Amino acid sequence: MGKKIRKEMEQQRERFVSGAIQQGIQPGQAETIFELLAKFADYGFNKSHAAAYALVSYHTAYMKTHIPGRVPRSLNDAGHEQHRQAVGVSH
Repeated sequence: MGKKIRKEMEQQRERFVSGAIQQGIQPGQAETIFELLAKFADYGFNKSHAAAYALVSYHTAYMKTHIPGRVPRSLNDAGHEQHRQAVGVSH
């Protein structure tokens, strides 16, 4: 659903509606359900990620304010540890 390829969306619409009809859903109702799903595909994914990033940013800002020094240092240490492991250097 996240793809904006019109031809693919039309194929999926036909597949969805025919499958819904086989399950006893009225054709008009199946079309309405597909339209709701397509509408969500246009913005839902981006909106959910934006909300998650906002929450992570809020938590990071809170920690930087209330425990200064430890957050940047821990992020820096974590990056160095990954680099050490990648190049095979021990502590």
